[in-house]
Amino acid sequence: MMRVRRPLQLRLAWLVLMISWGLFWSAAAPAESLRNVDLEWEQVEDATKYQIRIAPKSTEGSSPNSKTFKTNEPKWSGSLVPGLYTMELRSYDARGVPGEWSEPAEFWVKTPPPRPLSPAPNARERSNEDETYTTQFKWQAISGANLYRLEIESHDGAVKMTKEVTAPEVSVELPVAKVYRWRVYGIMANQEPGEIPEAWQRLTLMGAPLERPNLQKPLTKYVQELAWEPTKHAAGYDYVLERRTAQGWKPVERKRGIKASPLVFDLGNPTGTYRAKLQAFAPLREKSKITEMEFEVRGGIRSPAALEEAQLRDSLERPSHIYYIASYLITQIAYTGVDRESNAVASFSALGGTGRLGLGYQNDQSPWGTFGIVDLSGFDLGGQRYTFAAMEVDGTYKQYWGKAQILYGAGLFLKQLPDLRGSEATGFTGLGKIQNYGPSAGVQMWRPLSTRLGFQVHLRVYASMFGSAPNGQAVTTAISLQTGILGTYRLNSQMMGYAGYVYREDNSKYDANPFSDSHPESFADSGDVNSVKIGGHYLNLKLEYSY
Repeated sequence: MMRVRRPLQLRLAWLVLMISWGLFWSAAAPAESLRNVDLEWEQVEDATKYQIRIAPKSTEGSSPNSKTFKTNEPKWSGSLVPGLYTMELRSYDARGVPGEWSEPAEFWVKTPPPRPLSPAPNARERSNEDETYTTQFKWQAISGANLYRLEIESHDGAVKMTKEVTAPEVSVELPVAKVYRWRVYGIMANQEPGEIPEAWQRLTLMGAPLERPNLQKPLTKYVQELAWEPTKHAAGYDYVLERRTAQGWKPVERKRGIKASPLVFDLGNPTGTYRAKLQAFAPLREKSKITEMEFEVRGGIRSPAALEEAQLRDSLERPSHIYYIASYLITQIAYTGVDRESNAVASFSALGGTGRLGLGYQNDQSPWGTFGIVDLSGFDLGGQRYTFAAMEVDGTYKQYWGKAQILYGAGLFLKQLPDLRGSEATGFTGLGKIQNYGPSAGVQMWRPLSTRLGFQVHLRVYASMFGSAPNGQAVTTAISLQTGILGTYRLNSQMMGYAGYVYREDNSKYDANPFSDSHPESFADSGDVNSVKIGGHYLNLKLEYSY
């Protein structure tokens, strides 16, 4: 029991002992609003009894509604409604004569702490939120409180907040994955706090489960490390490495509590198929789902020189049998069309480009493969767009020359070229498209400089031997070609980027209609040919994806 004593001029002390449900001050006061109050003061010499006068006091001043009590001991016990009071005291001597009243002394009867309702004691709330979660706090309403003050603190000290509300409930947005303590108490008149509970309530707020780690497939089969993108909110990772054997997967290595990527891979491990398992964890969050990745390893390498040589050789091989390409070529094309029938030459330059898609197959166990592409070219001239398509299918054969890979190809192609007449002064008119068919052949050399960087040189030749022309005559033999040099950059284990210079020249020729009764306006002689030539220096951008 705490006792506060004062001099005789006002030898008073007061104490709120405990919350109880009683009945005293006013018949109108509900029982649950009353609190037991014990008041004590120092004993006055020769006093036979005491008289105490208690009156409620509002913020505007004293109230005339006072109560007076007599007691034979220097103490008094009763029940009062929470609020601000004054008390006065006087003593009686042996003759029964009272002394003077003391000066009024103020004291507060505190409101009791509200009883928490929600969250429940030691609650552990789960959420699917990644950052914050709105939690509902509720408590039992109490009389005498103008406001309620809610205090919330996280155990790590990162969160400290206070909210004052009039209703016995409030929604609070809190960071997840933390342990909190909270308490609530009333605020009386004049911002006087009610009784502040010593005991705090505990709340554990779980965060959303961690996302699955994203293991990155090694660029080569000469694996030196395993890497992954950091998982948001992860505190660490558990890792298991297994190797496939005739009896199934055999554990090779286990590590717990890895803090960050990458993880060193022992090149001394034997050649074979491996499987890595990775799981992220963090306090107060569910562990992520386990990520599994199988990958091939060429192991048993002991020296850096042997590793470098092996890596360069391995980078020549695609990681899978099937691969796709998408490329775009852009240039200022130069067009020349010779028409012997009208004895005219159409010549101009225009901005043009070619979009190309391709699909190939190459088994790393065989030098033979195949490849096919389709492309669509076009240019704008005089407010009109002219387009022409091409397609080719090739068989391929690969071999190695030192640290370079040589790829030979041969097949068939189909190519269209637009046939235009006119001049810049008179304007241009399209007569139609020349259809060209024939064999094609080429060679490509790719030389890696590192596991990521390299360069490629290529040359392809197309022999137009068959086809049709807008004038109905036969197509004659014409040679077209494409050559260039491209830099290469391996973006990841499945994707390669190319950029560089390409020169391309497309030619087509066909017989002209000679002067005759059926073509009286023709200037051509027998054996003359019309021709179309489209050339350009191209910027080539290409992307290759192995699937």
